[in-house]
Amino acid sequence: MALDESLQAILDKWGSEDHLYDFLHSEMESLSCVVFGKEVSLPDIQVKPNWLARGIMGEHPTAGGDYEPEDNEFPAQIGLFPSVLLDERMIQIVIAHELIHHWEYMVHNDCSELNYPAEIDEVIDRTLKTPKRTSRWRSGHSARFISKATVVARKLDLPLLDMLFRG
Repeated sequence: MALDESLQAILDKWGSEDHLYDFLHSEMESLSCVVFGKEVSLPDIQVKPNWLARGIMGEHPTAGGDYEPEDNEFPAQIGLFPSVLLDERMIQIVIAHELIHHWEYMVHNDCSELNYPAEIDEVIDRTLKTPKRTSRWRSGHSARFISKATVVARKLDLPLLDMLFRG
């Protein structure tokens, strides 16, 4: 059975699924030092099908990944969607974004070096365009998350808007 064109392109870029996962794990370990500043328990990482990026109703067409915190039965997990797997910079942005969710879940009281950027509210409203989309996005991205993303984006020399909206 032939692979879907986009999946074949991913396999062509990485050579094998094992090489892709080796890169993803290495990138996550490197980025965790920036996000956490110390060694921590890292989430599992998994490539998920593209249709999950859009959600059942197609509501998240720009998502590059997702984060699921640990529960009683399963460890924390970062999911990456195939749409980002051909671009190493996008992989970095998405993993960093999802690691910030992991940081927020794991580190409850660390607000050192965090300042909420005053201008970001207007940027978020302008980017998301409608109150409903803004409210939905903010339900998963707290002021603490935004503040941490600002610090991480600066340390990695990445655009803050990509860090906020491409993860």
